[in-house]
Amino acid sequence: MKNKKQDYKIIDTNQESSITDSSDTTGKDKSGKDLTGRDNIASSVIYSWIGHLVLIIAGFIMPRIIDFKLNPKLLDK
Repeated sequence: MKNKKQDYKIIDTNQESSITDSSDTTGKDKSGKDLTGRDNIASSVIYSWIGHLVLIIAGFIMPRIIDFKLNPKLLDK
């Protein structure tokens, strides 16, 4: 089996990044806007849990509503 020569692309890490500056560890761009989402992580987690609770509650309520409405109609036949 012959060894094939692999070509590797050299990435220049000294280029200026539009997202963050390499010396800046705050995660903010030059305009001061937070690009990491650290500022609103608590509200994101809360909204996520609220969404999950809505789905869980709907999973317990909707089948019973469907069952109560369908049973009388099916029994009348």
